[in-house]
Amino acid sequence: MIAICSMVRKPLNFETWLKYHFSIGVEYIFLRIEETPELKEITDRYPNKIFAEYISETDTLNNYYTIQERQTIFIDQCIQSCLGYGIRWLFHIDSDELIWCKQSLISILTPISKSFSCIHFQNYEAVYDRDDLPNPFLNTNQFIRCKDGKCLSYANGKSVGRVTQELRSYGPHYFTGRVYELSDKIAAILHFDSPTFQEWYNKFSNLSNISVDNLNKIPFKFYRESIDIIQKGNMQQAREYYNIHKTKLSKKDGLITIPF
Repeated sequence: MIAICSMVRKPLNFETWLKYHFSIGVEYIFLRIEETPELKEITDRYPNKIFAEYISETDTLNNYYTIQERQTIFIDQCIQSCLGYGIRWLFHIDSDELIWCKQSLISILTPISKSFSCIHFQNYEAVYDRDDLPNPFLNTNQFIRCKDGKCLSYANGKSVGRVTQELRSYGPHYFTGRVYELSDKIAAILHFDSPTFQEWYNKFSNLSNISVDNLNKIPFKFYRESIDIIQKGNMQQAREYYNIHKTKLSKKDGLITIPF
């Protein structure tokens, strides 16, 4: 059995995300839902498939860093739950990411030697036609291959862990143990980072109370600049910045079409 764990806050097109993953062979989804109680109406449609905890308030000071701490605790809790349910594989992905695979997930994972406990997937970053797509998961199929160094966000992929008593989270991108590198011709993580202007604005507004020292430590130039421009409060400049960096107009070369 295959499960996903994800920490969620005000996601876009969340039911599309859920339906897609159930359609490719994911059987259970564990959610930590922060400050989004309205999602209960959606999750209740999937009894015995979704296990959700709802957090009414979180400390968002320096949230870029504290979110990773919360993720680590949550992932390790989910591993223990998987042991109880007999779940064999646990993915950790975010609500703006889809697992893409050429064949069923179980047929990809089953042949991998049991000596590997962490199966690592490369990631691709979505490029958009415009800044207000109604459902980017359905309206976008062009991406940049992050391994080539062109992505604005992370480029070190995501992983699925083989559930055992010893398995633990090893940061947001890996699990502990021996790592198997999966070919991105077989499967990959599709990252729909900041899929609309409004989602970008909401995301980086939520990070904008970060201290100067911690802002300078963020490894992604796009993230640092996004926070800075939102802090300045000029909406027109913010929209121009988003479109320069996130829509297809600025990424004419190196686009990869992935049908899914």
